[in-house]
Amino acid sequence: MNSYEFVFITKDGNKTLLDSTEKLISDFKGKVSTKDDWGKKNFAYKIKGLTEGHYHVWEVMLEPSQLIEIKNKLNLNEEIVRYLILKKDTK
Repeated sequence: MNSYEFVFITKDGNKTLLDSTEKLISDFKGKVSTKDDWGKKNFAYKIKGLTEGHYHVWEVMLEPSQLIEIKNKLNLNEEIVRYLILKKDTK
């Protein structure tokens, strides 16, 4: 398993959405090791008609082969405005 930083922006800090996102990761045999809530921030420009979003930064452990499936599921979720998954350096 590799360690990834998962940054995503939601329309609001909806607990149900966060729980379902964590369940999505665990359904693909991943686990969330840390969660950081950055709160609401204003965007520099409108994204999907919104001027602000709720930022979340999680550290997750995933198999690389599961990333495409997880990204496909995240793309279908309209409550998630944007997301970014980066592999963490192992140095």
